[in-house]
Amino acid sequence: MGLIHPSPREGQVIYCVATGLTYGQTASRMGISIHTVHTYIRRIFEKYQISGKTEITHLAIQLGLLRLGV
Repeated sequence: MGLIHPSPREGQVIYCVATGLTYGQTASRMGISIHTVHTYIRRIFEKYQISGKTEITHLAIQLGLLRLGV
């Protein structure tokens, strides 16, 4: 069984956080409030049963949103 794919906006949040942006920077880049970013993060943590930024980076790699060595 494969990974559940994120919604397009969840994918954007995952990518931004995985590349080192803060939640505030992610909000600015996406044109949404920081509260909305926190909501996406909470949903991502629940959906993928993860609990931190390091795990978001690992998830981004698994989902093909981020590649190592590129």
